Amino acid sequence: SKRIFHRALSTTVMMKAIVQNGFGPPQEVMQLDHQVPKPILKRGDQVLVKIHATSVNTPDWLAAYGVPRALRPVFGGLLCRARNRIRGYDVAGVVEQVGSKVDHVQVGDEVMGSIEEGAFAEYALVPGKNVIRKPDKISMEEAAGAIMSGITAHSAIYEAAKVQQGQHILINGASGSIGTFAIQMAKAQGATVTAVCSGRNAALVKSLGADYVVDYTKEDFTASETTRYDIILDNVLNRPYEETKKVLKEDGFIVPNSAGDTDKFWGSLPQMIIHKPKNYPVPDCNPSRENLQKVAGLITSKKVKVVIDRVFPFEQTPEAVEYMASNRGKGNIIIKIQQD
Repeated sequence: SKRIFHRALSTTVMMKAIVQNGFGPPQEVMQLDHQVPKPILKRGDQVLVKIHATSVNTPDWLAAYGVPRALRPVFGGLLCRARNRIRGYDVAGVVEQVGSKVDHVQVGDEVMGSIEEGAFAEYALVPGKNVIRKPDKISMEEAAGAIMSGITAHSAIYEAAKVQQGQHILINGASGSIGTFAIQMAKAQGATVTAVCSGRNAALVKSLGADYVVDYTKEDFTASETTRYDIILDNVLNRPYEETKKVLKEDGFIVPNSAGDTDKFWGSLPQMIIHKPKNYPVPDCNPSRENLQKVAGLITSKKVKVVIDRVFPFEQTPEAVEYMASNRGKGNIIIKIQQD
């Protein structure tokens, strides 16, 4: 039996992955592991992808720190320990194997897609329903940045807010990964856009189409005496609902997209739940093939571009997650898994 066990170990193909153990600063709890078993394709509705690039999203740094604490069972399992977890959602890479029930991609195709967890690795199993061929005009890095951020912004602008020509939308957190997409999508719909960001990012959001910029380091957008908005897309949730609604038009509403104050046990979850029935249509980040195609189409038609702040090498993934947590990023933070 020992001989069989050792033979099994020797035939297991290993890969590199960034593995999290515990909660805390990413550079303390995330490490590069060279001996992680490569995923094995067992289901017909999946594809095995060799990942070339992925991106860092808000859930990645929240999961690293384990905040809000109320979500630790989600981030770390029933015992809230976060043992041997591989984070990451966005996958851009090349198909290595295809399940028997998948017929829209083939071995060797360059693809973009989404998984529930595990993209900070060299390989991942991607559900067939959540992967499409990557358009040739989109690079691997751009594709990685377009998935969760692009789909969330698309859901917020086109589905939750249903932005129409002539409406005035305020985007709080406008220079981040979702905000940079949302500005461009709102402008494509013919809306007037006010972007809330720091002064150092004013030129960026203006270049993406923002009509007005509020520098939050100098001005509180909720204190305006004159301006009223049809829609507020709040990617920060750093103001109480009662203050934010003062700058809404009578029939205006808020689209929330943030955990808010993560220092609190519940974050902004109670605020979202209490006010959701009337004023909080929440974006649904569904990485379906249809939604992936919609975002990819906006990029290839040049209505939207993927804003990339920094590209980190694979071994610096913990630093990339920490950079995301610092809120200093502009646009998307990319991790390049396969080096040229």
